[in-house]
Amino acid sequence: MPFKIVANSITVGVIEYPPHIDFKNNIKSEKAYKYVHAVLERKFSEITYIKYPSKRALSELQKGNIDLLYPVDDPFNKLKQLSNAFFYSTPGLCFKKKNFIPILSATHLFKKLAVGVPSGTKIVPTLEHSDANLINIKGTDSLNRGVELLRLGRIDALFHPNPIEIYNQKNPLSKEIACSYFHGYSSEVHIATKPNMDKKIYELIDEAFSIAQNETSYEYFFTQK
Repeated sequence: MPFKIVANSITVGVIEYPPHIDFKNNIKSEKAYKYVHAVLERKFSEITYIKYPSKRALSELQKGNIDLLYPVDDPFNKLKQLSNAFFYSTPGLCFKKKNFIPILSATHLFKKLAVGVPSGTKIVPTLEHSDANLINIKGTDSLNRGVELLRLGRIDALFHPNPIEIYNQKNPLSKEIACSYFHGYSSEVHIATKPNMDKKIYELIDEAFSIAQNETSYEYFFTQK
């Protein structure tokens, strides 16, 4: 039996998470927004979206000032979230296209490779135990600095926690940079809910997203033009 609407309105917090949500663009044009909105508009007559920096977003969610928050990395499962992950983030290595290594399980190819690792980033054991020369890239914007070092040829590869941020149809960097993935090391990215959400409303939303994901996963939706 389908759930009946138990609330007329919902407030949704949105965190920047390129290329899924990029605040440089109108979020209504972003794939993640379109997917989430298509699910919610079937259940709620009024939906309010608020853009937040990550720390503020988590604070507002925990206070109950917003109902949902996405996309959320929550490796320690501290937040209440929907039953299914929204999508999966898979780490990898990015290369100048002329030096591209497509299969990262062939770790002998990493020998003496200068691999930039943004400061504070946890790398996968496959890379850590290889013969690559790991270079710590320091600074508050170490990921973007790593991309620039790669473009300048000062490193051979860049470890990226979510290379689809670079290697996608919307990013002009993909014309000169290509990325491969460490399969088997995916981490979940979630839609989180406020702690005190009414059980009926939670079930309504959770069921709606489960049905949508069974019909068309967000990962598949993202790859479509």
